Amino acid sequence: MELSQHQRKMVLRSPVWKYFLRTNKLIATCNLCQMAVGYSNSTSNLMSHLSHHHPNNYFQIVAKKAPASQATIPSLGPPPFPKEKQERLFKKLAAFLLVGFHPLSMIEEPHFISFVNTLEPRLMFMSRKTFNLNIIDTMYSQAKDKVKSFFIITFTSFYSCQKNFSHWNLLQ
Repeated sequence: MELSQHQRKMVLRSPVWKYFLRTNKLIATCNLCQMAVGYSNSTSNLMSHLSHHHPNNYFQIVAKKAPASQATIPSLGPPPFPKEKQERLFKKLAAFLLVGFHPLSMIEEPHFISFVNTLEPRLMFMSRKTFNLNIIDTMYSQAKDKVKSFFIITFTSFYSCQKNFSHWNLLQ
């Protein structure tokens, strides 16, 4: 079945057609890689093909569509997970594991990873060894420093108090 003149004009209005050749009313062939792509009533599949297989060409189309004030390159997925938030989550996870006496191997369990990925798919997990070196060792060093400073302050205060009140022993 041949498309009407009106339908042909409607279909070819999109800039994506610069990169595709209509094979029939349901399929278009990519001029860049010769892949057949279904397009039915919209060109969203064609745009998706360009974004995944030919990102430079996709960015050209998107940049032309956006107003000059918004001509930015879109990301090809979810925005990256903020590093500060990831560090905070890993510290909470370490506290959960250590306080609850859970084994570190828990973070490598497929069901645990699946659970966390359901909560936050952008969170990148690390091996148990890396987690131990990067997170737990850092937390240990910070806790050790706090304890040291506490004892230094306590003993310094005790020593200065003892020194100040040493004359009391002489009065007895």
